[in-house]
Amino acid sequence: MNAEDMEFYHDKGGVMRGRASFAETTAKNICGRSDWRLRRAEVPGTVKLYPLRSDGKVYGAIISGEHYVITQIKVNLKRWRERRALRTPCC
Repeated sequence: MNAEDMEFYHDKGGVMRGRASFAETTAKNICGRSDWRLRRAEVPGTVKLYPLRSDGKVYGAIISGEHYVITQIKVNLKRWRERRALRTPCC
């Protein structure tokens, strides 16, 4: 899944360190409901990737760009309702 010593920076929640913390928070929040799904889709042409290097080797990356947050809510056993909202970087 992710490196044990990973760091995840959220624009609202701040920094989260470690694979276990990331997995636990994800399971409780965005993956914790069976009647709700969340995904992100990039706004074409806005995504930029900035590799992080040390001694010529890539050890991580920063990804920046606009994306749509797409939520799906289960209406009944066979139908989901989808909502889409534009999300832009905070800085």
